[in-house]
Amino acid sequence: RKEASATRHIDCASQGRQLSCLYQTSIMKWVVVFLFVLDTHCMGVANPPSPWSARAYTAADDLFSTFWNSDVNYLQSCVPWQRMPVKLGVEFHHNASIDFLAHQRQSCASLGYWGFARGFNAMAIAATKNKSFVPYVHQMYAAQARLGWERPFYDDLNWMVMALVQSFDATQNTTFLERATSIFTESIMPAWDTSECGGGVWWDAKHTQKATASNAGPIISSMLLYQRALDMNNDLALNKYLSWAEKVYAFWNATMCHANGAVVDHFAVQQQDTLPQCVEVDWSFTYNEGLMLGAAVTLASSHPSASRANRYTSDAIRFATHLTSNQTRHGVLYDACEMQCACCDCQQFKGAAAQALSQALRTGVLDARTHAAVASTLATSRQALWSNAQSVHVVNGTRRTVFGAGWAAPSPCTANAASHISATFALLSALDDVT
Repeated sequence: RKEASATRHIDCASQGRQLSCLYQTSIMKWVVVFLFVLDTHCMGVANPPSPWSARAYTAADDLFSTFWNSDVNYLQSCVPWQRMPVKLGVEFHHNASIDFLAHQRQSCASLGYWGFARGFNAMAIAATKNKSFVPYVHQMYAAQARLGWERPFYDDLNWMVMALVQSFDATQNTTFLERATSIFTESIMPAWDTSECGGGVWWDAKHTQKATASNAGPIISSMLLYQRALDMNNDLALNKYLSWAEKVYAFWNATMCHANGAVVDHFAVQQQDTLPQCVEVDWSFTYNEGLMLGAAVTLASSHPSASRANRYTSDAIRFATHLTSNQTRHGVLYDACEMQCACCDCQQFKGAAAQALSQALRTGVLDARTHAAVASTLATSRQALWSNAQSVHVVNGTRRTVFGAGWAAPSPCTANAASHISATFALLSALDDVT
């Protein structure tokens, strides 16, 4: 076995540092799963974790081992070996030829800031439950630090804030929390504006939109920072975060959310007769309702006033009901845009919805009927994506599982990092199953 291992490593190394790294991360994947199972066995857990726990950790590890490009130290958008695969049964076998690395560099773009932030967040959730993932969290933080943290899109910045707070929870390293606080207080909070559309947080620095992603998302982040300030007895920060979250929530809920729980995507700010006009753009994406659900849940579960918390609970039930009743197909989370194969926005939307639904279960704010509907939607979505969305890629003998965008039915689109991250969030929801 040692000889085979040594030979394999030499073969990989001969094709360059990238392939050697891929081999090493594949070994890490099985170490992570083995240590998780061994740990629960040694603790004498009466009810060992379901197979979904191991699947969730495998998906998180495959995210890194498949899509991490060590040449540029960043997540790339596509499977690096998506070139002339030979399908054998349910597996795709690839031949990593001499021009492997050159092809990878030419054909695979970096995932981009918000996609990276989502992958970072998924990895941090895994690390919160399983410390074997903590080195990945530190590596991803260092990679983004090299490139810088500021971007001209406030929703993108907020996805990063959420990832950083989760990374703090996973590591208790205050560097993550300090960075999250800096981005949020210096860039996102000042983007609140009342001069156009009556209120709302701008989506971009050019002030062309005010979107659910740049309003509901920051409400969640503000309450996450509120909760950490509460833990640290930081009274000054407490009032700042809570009052800001409530202000943004009150405006967006009243202005952009329907009584049935549907959420408008954004205001487009357009110039008409030299005056700006705010035009509602009513696109239907699961992450809009998911973000408003997350905003309502964080407020309901943390608000010091019981009467206000109850109001947010009612809203959470409304958004969760719309998600489970109107944004599913055969009980599975579904976005109509997921069959469009352009990378890498739509493929990530369901992951945000699954994350919010999981949070709603974990906090226990839902009534019994809605709780059951949410648990069913998550379980059905996990089973469907496992059946319909996964493809196994075997590269030089190493198996990688990659998930596509179609959960309710197989998608004609090639799986990419965005679709894999979205599925990873749904699988990670199994770690907090409350039935």
